[in-house]
Amino acid sequence: MFNHSSNSNVQVFELDTLGTRLQIRIDSLHTCEGVFSEVKSMLFDFDQKYSRFIPGNWLDEFNRNGGGLLDEDGHKMLEFALELAQRTDGIFDPVIGARLTQLGYGSRETVMYSRKQGNYRDIHLSESMVELRNGVCLEFGGVGKGYALDKIVTILQKFDRFLVDFGGDIYGKWWWEVGLEDPEDFSKIIGKITLHDGFFCSSAGSRRRFGNSHHLLNALTGNSTHHTLATFVESQSGMYADGFATACFVTPLELSLELFCLPKIEGVLLTENRTMYQSDQSKIELF
Repeated sequence: MFNHSSNSNVQVFELDTLGTRLQIRIDSLHTCEGVFSEVKSMLFDFDQKYSRFIPGNWLDEFNRNGGGLLDEDGHKMLEFALELAQRTDGIFDPVIGARLTQLGYGSRETVMYSRKQGNYRDIHLSESMVELRNGVCLEFGGVGKGYALDKIVTILQKFDRFLVDFGGDIYGKWWWEVGLEDPEDFSKIIGKITLHDGFFCSSAGSRRRFGNSHHLLNALTGNSTHHTLATFVESQSGMYADGFATACFVTPLELSLELFCLPKIEGVLLTENRTMYQSDQSKIELF
C-alpha cells in the first residue's frame, strides 16, 4: 500500500528484473522517459553480470575460475556480505547459493550445479582480488537487490518527489506512506511508515517458496528459517536495509535483536507466534 501526501502528476515505470518486480513513481511535470531508460539499462547490465541464474555470465566464470578481480560494485557488495557473515557467525553466508540450488531454488544447470557448500571463510579477499577455496561459489543474494536499489536512487536524485518499490525494498523521497504487509495475509497490513528520505526493506518467507522450503536459509543448518515471519528494516542505505532484513530474519531471536541495536538500522521483527519487537528509534507505526 502506498499513499502520497499531496495531489500529484505521478509517472509510473514498471519492470520485471532481478527475479522481482520494480515500480518507480516520480511526481514531476517533466517527462521521465530518459531516466527510466537509464535505470532499465543499468539493471540489465547488473543482472547480466551478477545473477547466479545466467550460465556463462561474469559471476559464473568468476566461480568456475575460483575467484578473480572484483569491480567497485562487486567489492562493495562482497565486503558487506562478509561483514554480515561475521556478525551472524556464518548464519548469513554469501556462498549459500549452492544449497538453494540443491533445494530446488533455480535451475540445476546454473552456476552452482557442481560446487560444494563450504562457508564464507573460504572467501579470501585482498583489496579487490578474491580467491575462492574448497570449491565454494559466491552469490550476492541478500545484498544485491538493495545495492541495485542504491544505484537506482542515485540516478533519480535530480527529482524532488519519487518512490521506488523494488520487490519490497523501498526508497521514498518527499512524503510517502508505506504499509507493512502481513506475511500471513497479503490483503492486510500490520503497520505503516512514512518515508521522507530513507530506505525501508522487508524479508519474509511467504512469497518465494519452492517445495517445502523458502529462500531464506540458515547457512549453518542449510534449512529455511521458520521462527520469524517477517523483518522490516529502516536505514539510509538500501544495501544495509536489505542485508540486515535478511540477516535478522535468518538468525535466532536473541542475535536478531542484537543486530537491531546497531546504529545503522532500525525496524521491527515479527516472530512465528506474532510477537512484535521494535527498535527504540524506529519510525514504524504498528497497528
